[in-house]
Amino acid sequence: MSKFPKRIKRGSTVVSIYRTPSKGYPLYTVTHYDMDGQRCRRTFAKYRLAHKVAVETATKVACGKPEVHVLTGSDLFAYRRAMKTLHSTGVDLDVAATQYAHAFRLLDGAPLTEAVAVYMRQKQSAIQLKLVSEVADEMIKAKQEKGRSFLYLKDLRLRLARIVIAFPRPLAEITPVEIDKYLASLKCAPRTRNNFRLVFGTLLKFGQRRGYVPKDHPGISTIEKSTQPSDEVVVFTPEEMRSLNE
Repeated sequence: MSKFPKRIKRGSTVVSIYRTPSKGYPLYTVTHYDMDGQRCRRTFAKYRLAHKVAVETATKVACGKPEVHVLTGSDLFAYRRAMKTLHSTGVDLDVAATQYAHAFRLLDGAPLTEAVAVYMRQKQSAIQLKLVSEVADEMIKAKQEKGRSFLYLKDLRLRLARIVIAFPRPLAEITPVEIDKYLASLKCAPRTRNNFRLVFGTLLKFGQRRGYVPKDHPGISTIEKSTQPSDEVVVFTPEEMRSLNE
């Protein structure tokens, strides 16, 4: 492959391709100046695509047919603010937008800063990452060894089985926002939803004692209970009463 930067010329028009350093793999940035003298940049993961776009751009600009998008008003203000914010990072706007959109989908809409906070707590506390399914198995075994009743263990297994399917990830990565959304999605009575909330709380506290969840994780403390009908009589078993304090 030719040395970088590589320049594509069409008459007096020059479009450059730069090899941009990145973690794990190279990126290729295509740059040129539009009719207004503004520098335009686009980044690609593959050189072949970057070269194709560079050739097409050089041809269009040389022929006086550039693809120009004029930003005005709030769009222009948002663009300039985004560019200023990203300047110190060295990350192009389109790359930042792509990474954010991917993270947003993975988090199911949960705030990205909240996920970063969870990551930082794990890093600082040397948390041992364990899947929800692994911690659930450990907790059930621990409850058995403590002599919990057959009915309590059966109920615990049934609820944890559904939680494990919904969260196939390390327990420490589960945020209160995600738990709240999960509980809200359950098509069940308020009391049943509150019982699932209680199981989540028990699982997180167990994980904290075993070093799988940061000590400062809020657990279910920030998750509001579902409102139960005033005429509903709630009866807790001795095991459920004990779990309230666990």
